[in-house]
Amino acid sequence: MATLSLALVQVQVAPASAGGALGATPARTTQPPPSPHNPAAPNPSQAGLVPLPGVQSASTTITLLTGDTVTLSRAGNTHNYSVTASSVPRANGIAPPIDVTGQGKASGGLIGGLIAVPADAANLIAQGTLDSGLFDVAYRAENGLTTGPVPVVLHYSTKDSKSDVAKQAKALPASTFESTIAGTNDVVVRVDLAQASTFWRAVTATAKVDTSTPEGRVQIGQPFPALQLTGGLQALWLQGHRLGDQAAPRAGSPLYDVAETIKAPTDADNWCAPQQPLCFEANFMMLGVSGNGAGNYYHATSISCVEGNPCTSYRVHYSVPAGTYQVNGKVWFVKDSHFTNLEITYPQLTVAGPTSLDRDANTARQLVVDTPDPTETYSNGMMNYRGLPDGRYFGDLTFNPYGDQGWWELPTPPVTQGTFHLGQALLLGQPPVTMNVTSPQRMTLQATYSMYTTYPTDPRGSIRFSGDHTWPVVYVGEGNPDDYTGKDVTGKLVLIRARHYAYCLVYKDQIQLAKQNGAVGVLIDPTDPYQPTGSCLIPMYPSWWKQNHGDGMPVDLPYAEVPQSEAQTLIDLLGHGTVKVAVHGNGLTPYLYQTNTYQETRVPDSLQLSYGRNQFALGRDSYHSAEPGSLFKEWGAWRPDEHVVAGSAFDQQAMPVSLKEYSGPVTPDLVRLETVEQTTSAGTAVLQSFNTYPAPGDSSTTNWGSGPLAPGAVIASQSALDAQPGTWVGVNGQAFCSYCRQGDALYSSMYLMDGSSPQVHNGPWYFTDTHLYSGGQEITAAPVNGQPAFTLPAAAAKYRMTADGGNLHNEWSFVSSRPTTDQVPTGVTCIGTFFGDAAPCRADPLVFLRYDAGLSLDNTVAAPGRQPLTVTAYHQDPAAPAITGVTLWTSVDGGATWKRANLHRAGDGSYRTTLNLPAVAKTDGFVSLRAEATDADGNSIRQTIDHAITLTSRK
Repeated sequence: MATLSLALVQVQVAPASAGGALGATPARTTQPPPSPHNPAAPNPSQAGLVPLPGVQSASTTITLLTGDTVTLSRAGNTHNYSVTASSVPRANGIAPPIDVTGQGKASGGLIGGLIAVPADAANLIAQGTLDSGLFDVAYRAENGLTTGPVPVVLHYSTKDSKSDVAKQAKALPASTFESTIAGTNDVVVRVDLAQASTFWRAVTATAKVDTSTPEGRVQIGQPFPALQLTGGLQALWLQGHRLGDQAAPRAGSPLYDVAETIKAPTDADNWCAPQQPLCFEANFMMLGVSGNGAGNYYHATSISCVEGNPCTSYRVHYSVPAGTYQVNGKVWFVKDSHFTNLEITYPQLTVAGPTSLDRDANTARQLVVDTPDPTETYSNGMMNYRGLPDGRYFGDLTFNPYGDQGWWELPTPPVTQGTFHLGQALLLGQPPVTMNVTSPQRMTLQATYSMYTTYPTDPRGSIRFSGDHTWPVVYVGEGNPDDYTGKDVTGKLVLIRARHYAYCLVYKDQIQLAKQNGAVGVLIDPTDPYQPTGSCLIPMYPSWWKQNHGDGMPVDLPYAEVPQSEAQTLIDLLGHGTVKVAVHGNGLTPYLYQTNTYQETRVPDSLQLSYGRNQFALGRDSYHSAEPGSLFKEWGAWRPDEHVVAGSAFDQQAMPVSLKEYSGPVTPDLVRLETVEQTTSAGTAVLQSFNTYPAPGDSSTTNWGSGPLAPGAVIASQSALDAQPGTWVGVNGQAFCSYCRQGDALYSSMYLMDGSSPQVHNGPWYFTDTHLYSGGQEITAAPVNGQPAFTLPAAAAKYRMTADGGNLHNEWSFVSSRPTTDQVPTGVTCIGTFFGDAAPCRADPLVFLRYDAGLSLDNTVAAPGRQPLTVTAYHQDPAAPAITGVTLWTSVDGGATWKRANLHRAGDGSYRTTLNLPAVAKTDGFVSLRAEATDADGNSIRQTIDHAITLTSRK
């Protein structure tokens, strides 16, 4: 049950320590887990470019001890991150939701980390046996503990001898014994995060629970039963980062009992399991808003069933000092065979003595978002954000899997202290498949795939229905060989029941047998009375997504799953004659709706939201690629008063592709970060764009992964600076300054830019083959603050710098001197400032070039023919000298001969020309570019891009 969503979190991040540089990491996917591919890399033509050491990658993936992953994508240079989470299925075939909690300062920055906890680890953290520092993704990102082996301390019982403890630790899989700790029964092991889930299974087991007790009865039917540590282990924590209990009331404060009673739903169709109306997450807590407990978390002391069998009411107890609190908790129930979330949040409760709070699940309201086009939820991020009167904040985010995204809330009164808002960030798209029973009666089926995309670059994908068809249905039980005896399924759909006593998987042989017997497709019935919930939950994943279940290749036959109640209706109808089902395979979605909604001060009485097209901004986004691949995209959007913001993500879309992307409702103070990872056989390129949304009803065009790419600078978004004054400046600029001079250090870093969408950037990078000259003498490069740099004399002098890598060859001439005042362009950050250097900084007047060649989606241009091309010369600093001239030459024979282009000035440093391209057979298959540009002070660039444009024969 893949978890995929996103949140934008403002996190104060310190520079990585020596040896802990955060490099770019592989793109992650929702389930199935990603197959091995090259690490993150720019376009293959950019050999010789290296990420900046000690500067966190634009996208960093952290593997949790459970095997789940969390990815931080940076907006701004210090404390703004989008967060995506992807969980892996556990032994029962279900992947848990992941909660992310953080507390921060009014100015941004975290207090106590950013803690990402899968639901099945929550009870161990609440008990204190598993330290929350293990799941502090901000700390791990800052310190390079992302995907490599991480040091974990294992605390064993004092009854065991040191030799026994060492022996037990050495026997653990997926880890390497490092040492024992003197004077303790503690052992340090390094966990191989590539096999983290194996380690997790080895150190945990389902806890033994007496289900006759009030507390034990809550565990009946739980999809994520309480766990305990095994093998004599008593505690685990991350070496060097043990957070411990964060509840620390003022000394001498008396503690009072708070009893929260939750009435169960009366409709058994909306129960979690036949014997359990609600299933509880262990992470119930109270958050101190004011008073003696302000700023602290207080975990529930007990959760029990207090009435009825099955339970009709539950009670959660807390022990807290006097004050005002927010009460947080989540439960689950099953609706139409789908896992459904009910948030039990109460944003303001005053405690002055023993206190009771009554909640009724029957009053819950479902979040429903209506859009102009047919949609279903692809991903969601739910958030409640609590601002304290002293300016601190709590953020609580929940990320849920595709298919498990029904969300319900209990209405509450408004807050009178601090602030509160409930936020939702949803990604909606066209339903991948629709099905309807056409005879003997009409009925709509809620057909679901295992995932909304097909995993185009992963051989473990799944086959989809395509086109419009109407087929008869045949029921074949569990789809075993004997189930086909005497049944003709040729040209028909087969309805197959989930296998009893098995993981809730769609098994490969079930699909293979259906294909061998002539079926055209499969419907999966999730019914399994041996599961705690009475059936498997939808979506069920194919067995070939799990390790040790075959060769990992899908069967060439489409299948979809239907809820248990609908499957039973089909079986009942088949008892009376022929049943036909109309199937419409929609293919990959041509549009997306990315929504950001907010409910202020309270949870309202209605969460039915309906939006018209004029409330959305339209983005016409094209994702270019020279070869077939896949893209991952995440959106983060936040307002000026927000620090932790839920968002959304889109995974494993086949590319190249163009999409209509509607975003809204749009407000003038809403700022967005878009991060795109494009994966092909060459690796993964990470691209970002930071901006505001177009006005409601307006549209914009963005090209991702187009070219040709050239070294350049990010020009900060003025609209973002205007929307949130003072936020995206200084150390938290929107990007790093390119080739900036700070004190006597000239830092040789830059971004790769594409002229068709100059707001999209890739980097920062530096050329390993960089040379700087002055007065005919080469200046030796010497790192400053660990960054590639040159140390220059204070006086003004003229310099020549060359930088070569892959197909890029650059030569700059410019004047530089020690800055006496800070002149860095607004909205960007000098590298030295990031590392604590307070010296004045300035963008040296290097001239940059970018090119818009109008490339097609596959990054080619058809020949023969005429092709427009625009070349733009610019500086990073808008106050730099004006561009006075640009010259361009082209070559179609690999640089043997060059032809000067006829350029026409278009304003703002841009020049246009039209290329007259011969037939491909008369070229080397490419157009190479050579350009020169100068400004009014004589600063200049001479740049050659070999094979800049790929030619293809015009059809």
